[in-house]
Amino acid sequence: MSLSGSPVPSPPPSDSSVDARIRSLRRLAWWMDSAVRIPGTGIRIGIDPVIGVIPGLGDVTALVVGSLILAEAGHRGAPPAILARMLWNLARDAVVGTIPVVGDIHDVVFRANQRNMVLLEAYCRDPRGTRAASARWIAIVALGLALVTAASVVLAWMVLRALVTLLA
Repeated sequence: MSLSGSPVPSPPPSDSSVDARIRSLRRLAWWMDSAVRIPGTGIRIGIDPVIGVIPGLGDVTALVVGSLILAEAGHRGAPPAILARMLWNLARDAVVGTIPVVGDIHDVVFRANQRNMVLLEAYCRDPRGTRAASARWIAIVALGLALVTAASVVLAWMVLRALVTLLA
């Protein structure tokens, strides 16, 4: 998976160049997000969307697993930009996961744990490049939030002005 693309659901490789903790976390993320192919389809699901049908349990479990990956990134010295990006993935998964049915579908499509593993492994391979890509991503998200906020303020002002005109 690229840093911005969706994860490629495949079994975790067992190459010996990756240390045991990364291999364990990769395997855990794979089990959570895409371990089983739904027969007759190309869709893969993991434990997360299955237990997600039990309100709260799936979301809490995914958050705990995601926190393990995030903690490992912090332990390895990942900079704030990468940690923020990983935290964004966790937060998005947790928030959308609270919506019945939509959250379960989101779990199947978004695969937050595998996305965070891609970020962690990319950081381990190329700390400087991953840091730069994550900093750009954060800048784009911040700009988007600023634009949405500005548009909301302008819209509120226009509505308020229209109400004042109608009442006057």
